[in-house]
Amino acid sequence: MDFDLRGFDAPLAAVRAAADGFASRSDTELRAAAVEARQLLHAQERLTLVFGLVCEAARRTISQRPFDQQIVAGLAMAHGGIVEMQTGEGKTLAATLPVALWALDGRGVHVLTFNDYLARRDAEWMGPIYAALGLSAGFVQRDMRPDERRRAYGADITYVTAKESGFDHLRDLCVASLDEVVHRPFHVALVDEHGRNAELTDAGLATVERGLGTCSLHESGDDLRLSQANCALHSRALLRRGVDYLVRDGRIEMIDEMTGRAVPDRRWPEGLQAALDAKEGLVPGPEGQVMASLSLQRFLRGYPTLAGMTGTAQGAAAELHDTYGRRVVVIPTHHPSRRIDHPDVPFTHREAKDRAVVAEVVREHRRGRPVLVGTLTVEESDRLAARVRDAGVPCQVLNAAHDAAEAAIVARAGEYGAVTIATNMAGRGTDIRLGGPDEADRARVLALGGLLVIGTNRHESRRVDRHLRGRAGRQGDPGETRFFVSLEDDLLVRHGGLSRLIPARLVPVRQEQPVEGAVLRSEIARAQRVIEGQHWDIRRLVARYAAVVERQFDAVVAERQALLGDDEDGTTLGPRERRLRVATLDGLWRAHLARCADLRDGAHLARLGGRQPLDVYTAAATASFGRLQDEFEAAIAAIAEAGRRGDGEGDAAGPPAAPSTTWTYLVNDDPFRHTMGSLLTGPGGPTIAMYAAAMLGPLFLAWGVVDRWCNGRTKRTGAL
Repeated sequence: MDFDLRGFDAPLAAVRAAADGFASRSDTELRAAAVEARQLLHAQERLTLVFGLVCEAARRTISQRPFDQQIVAGLAMAHGGIVEMQTGEGKTLAATLPVALWALDGRGVHVLTFNDYLARRDAEWMGPIYAALGLSAGFVQRDMRPDERRRAYGADITYVTAKESGFDHLRDLCVASLDEVVHRPFHVALVDEHGRNAELTDAGLATVERGLGTCSLHESGDDLRLSQANCALHSRALLRRGVDYLVRDGRIEMIDEMTGRAVPDRRWPEGLQAALDAKEGLVPGPEGQVMASLSLQRFLRGYPTLAGMTGTAQGAAAELHDTYGRRVVVIPTHHPSRRIDHPDVPFTHREAKDRAVVAEVVREHRRGRPVLVGTLTVEESDRLAARVRDAGVPCQVLNAAHDAAEAAIVARAGEYGAVTIATNMAGRGTDIRLGGPDEADRARVLALGGLLVIGTNRHESRRVDRHLRGRAGRQGDPGETRFFVSLEDDLLVRHGGLSRLIPARLVPVRQEQPVEGAVLRSEIARAQRVIEGQHWDIRRLVARYAAVVERQFDAVVAERQALLGDDEDGTTLGPRERRLRVATLDGLWRAHLARCADLRDGAHLARLGGRQPLDVYTAAATASFGRLQDEFEAAIAAIAEAGRRGDGEGDAAGPPAAPSTTWTYLVNDDPFRHTMGSLLTGPGGPTIAMYAAAMLGPLFLAWGVVDRWCNGRTKRTGAL
């Protein structure tokens, strides 16, 4: 991690001089200079020229010239770094510097944003800068048609969420025709960032085995029943109605853990949905089969050039380097920070904490000071809002339901007397201006100490806490932050409880007042660090499990593309034979992934037999892939023989039916748990994987995101 930025002094001075030199040039001359930059072979000379052009173009088009810290951030990103810039320090403008440099290659640059609103806003906001240099900018939205997506990806610069770009990449790997592909070959990605487990005990396993009438569930080789037992356990022990999901109109609606919203078009994969339906006494829907998967890490590594920017990289620097091989460069603020971060206020129980939060909000509101309360869930924000209103204080409640509308509301959270209660993902990427548009009110708010940010929980990741704190004290403004916590918060309860995370001698008796002294605060912070470390260990373990299938997937994709491109051993295939081969390969791959999912769910039981779960899983998944290869070769021979006989056997039914329904779903990155996970650019670990699932009877194709598969390598390689 780099704090010493003296190495950027010379290139920074060169960029500033270049920008000054362009100030007297006409718009036509600026565009001509950009064309000239495309021809420059000397990398540093080209960088200096382009950065100077962007600085001047930004001044002319959006009346903002990047300041020194933004230029340094751009220089670090241009060399493949991940920069940390505090909230409100201008990451969006800083990104235009390296993005324009890369885009002049003509091969496309993807700026991966947090949500659709930011993708559209940033493309339209920064678009005039690029246009001044002869570059085009596009954006992708969730509801776009394939032709609109293809056009957006054809622009020089494309702003898109990682989720949508990942979906499109996975779809491209599964198309029935190369004409359906929407992506260009990857060139550059700039990532703009704005759990629990349950296992059967020995006694529990024995009870299940007696109920199922088997002597040893693990040794019986019945992977399906073992997987079903695990799903039933997870649905009972880990998924909570009203927290993880809702039951509405006779169906399950998953609650997005990061936004707190119920999302009706998402489903849990691999049998968990059916287990949850059974738990709630609902009629189960058709079960899905995983068709393909791709981790975020593997997806991002597909870009020859990769860089990133975030407000909270320091806590994840080691993992970012371990995962992506990228260093973190910490950029200082443009103005000295005046924000005061107060120590946590701990309580023994949640009710006492809630009363204290409401009292703090009421007290500050009476002074006219704006207050922003960051909550963990929609349930919590609604509960607190009701109590605040009962106390006679009006407030806005934001739950990341409508990004554009909520961005406008969050922007006004700094107005005199404003009280805003929001989940932590609401209004991401939006600046909060103290006092709003009224300069007189700004002076009043500054005199009151600026925005007060209250956190109602410590989170599993310190990065989320830092992001919430960063909403106060932007660009040198005053501000304060304070977290109210309790020993009944999810951070402690969902990870084994107090007995596992905090020594009993340090747990005070139940009381209504805050717990005095720094010892308990220190222990809660230590518990947070322990949980963060556990999550990192889990992600590294997941990477080793994912390694078993990702190289296999590479071989399948290569074979599939060769078939679609009619490049199969130098032979020319007829349309029907080509489609039959692709359909056969897809079906065998689905079956293989289903077997791997069952194997993974039951792998932990290998410990009972003294074996390593990963070794058992690797051996079984490798054998399964070998079976896939053998079956595919046999199927090809049968199809070819039928073609030679000219009797049409094997293809009379034609290719499978086209997909008729799509949806998305999110789960976490731990293969042994099935709770909801965070989005790509949400804090807490950049691990999102994309899934597609095929539904049988009738056949559906479902696209989704599963935050659990990571990049790696397997012992077995080779083409199909």
